[in-house]
This record gives sequence, structure tokens and C-alpha cells, in this order.
Amino acid sequence: TARSRILPVAIEGGAPEKGASIEAGGKSIGSLLSSAGTNALAVVRVDRLQDALSAGETLAAAGRPLKVNTPPWARYHVPQPRAA
Repeated sequence: TARSRILPVAIEGGAPEKGASIEAGGKSIGSLLSSAGTNALAVVRVDRLQDALSAGETLAAAGRPLKVNTPPWARYHVPQPRAA
């Protein structure tokens, strides 16, 4: 299976510059591509996303918290945080 996917993300406080690293627990799990306001597309390592969410780590780009969304076209599993 493919490890990296282009996924939509929502970023608190607006998206940082193109190419900003998406990190979780001090490790890079992807990078930002195109953005508009608080929404962006990012290339994300889905295996690392799963590991980060399972560990309860916060996702961030340039220190700004973000959430990875499941796109309507996805025919694959996109890990999401566990419900509280």
C-alpha cells in the first residue's frame, strides 16, 4: 500500500508557508502543499499519522495545531483521533 497520501488539513490560526513540516511528537509526518486561509493540502505519511494518533500526540505545522480530514474521494482509510 502507499504510505504517503495527499490529504486536506485544517490549521488553527491559518496555514504557514508552503513546504512547512507537519510534526507529531518531534517527528516529521508530512509537509504542506497548497493552502488558502486555514485549509491546506498536505502530503502525509499515513503510517506515521496512525502511530502519532495512537500515541495521543498533537499534529502541528510551524507550531500551529492541525487536523487531518478524510476527503470525500478517499477509497482508503485515513486515521482519525479517537473520540474522547
